[in-house]
Amino acid sequence: MYLRLVRPSLRYFSSFRYHVANPEDRLATAAEYIAKRKDDWREKGKGSITQSEFWLVDDDSYLGRVRIWHEPHGRRPAIASHIEFEIPDEMRLRGLGTKLLALGLKKAKEIGIDPVLAGCEATNYPARNIIERNGGELLRVVRVQSHERRVKLRVYEISLSRPTQVVL
Repeated sequence: MYLRLVRPSLRYFSSFRYHVANPEDRLATAAEYIAKRKDDWREKGKGSITQSEFWLVDDDSYLGRVRIWHEPHGRRPAIASHIEFEIPDEMRLRGLGTKLLALGLKKAKEIGIDPVLAGCEATNYPARNIIERNGGELLRVVRVQSHERRVKLRVYEISLSRPTQVVL
């Protein structure tokens, strides 16, 4: 298996559309989605932040994605992060999340982000483990209102300037 990160492309779009959880992404046409995300891009609106999206692929299969914001992104500074990663449900428990984040952190370093802030819900133990395996050190736990419930978010800092051994 040769895992690598690529920019969104038509080659992997049908596999991406099958696995993606976000209905808006699923409904987008391939040309629209790829045109918007094949390079660094900004959402329209005040305060938008440049972001990069990369897909984890093997041969012709989409296995997950990582998004990197070039500045901390979030509704409040206390929960802002630089990076988010997503592995489809049926692809989980194979170590792909740990590899995806490790490759995403390399991209973040190439962009010039160090340290990287990453966050997840406190009850999302798989995401916590992935972040911690990639050198994440807990900065804070914050309670926030998310839709119709209150949740605890864990915010981590991952230093890219010090050596970190990723446990795969």
